[in-house]
Amino acid sequence: MWLIDDIEWMKRWSKIKALVFDWDGVFNTGEKSPNTASGYFEADSMGVNMLRFSLWLRDGIIPPVAIITGANNPGAQAWAEREHIHACYGKVLNKQLVLEAFCEAHNIQPENVCFFYDDILDLNAASIAGIRMMISRPGAPYFNELVKRRGWADFISTQSGGHYGLRECCDNILERNLMLEVVVKKRMETTGDYLTYLEKRNQNNPQFFQK
Repeated sequence: MWLIDDIEWMKRWSKIKALVFDWDGVFNTGEKSPNTASGYFEADSMGVNMLRFSLWLRDGIIPPVAIITGANNPGAQAWAEREHIHACYGKVLNKQLVLEAFCEAHNIQPENVCFFYDDILDLNAASIAGIRMMISRPGAPYFNELVKRRGWADFISTQSGGHYGLRECCDNILERNLMLEVVVKKRMETTGDYLTYLEKRNQNNPQFFQK
């Protein structure tokens, strides 16, 4: 569900240079177990990669990407390494402060960040981000309505974390930018632009921060 019109969307998206993600409840259901590392789904990972690819096609540079999570997440660290993102922050209490530090490290402003989140602990970071993509939680309809009423999100997914809500968010952004078919076709070719992007993306190795 989009909560901003096309004019506002284009104005904000034109400023987006980086992608930042919460982990639990975004890449997965948020379920915690002493013996299980919270993981991710390939469909969601593909959506994120295609969104990064679209920004590279637009700007010619690999967009900074970070995970900011309140827990110690080996699954997030493994994904960060596999996808060659820029930073993974763990055991974060105040996500707004970390988002600001990430922006400073990459010489951007919070308005240049598209932030993906799912719950209360993320709201202070969402409040300063340029675009806010919320992964819905069907068991919390009143919270979802509060976010909508207060304007704390620009999009609320129909699917939840662990049920491809993140892929839904990514595909909706691509489609709204008329880029979904473009990136899919280029990915199908596995030559040219996509291989150039992949080579440049894979030159990056993430930094890990944890208190």
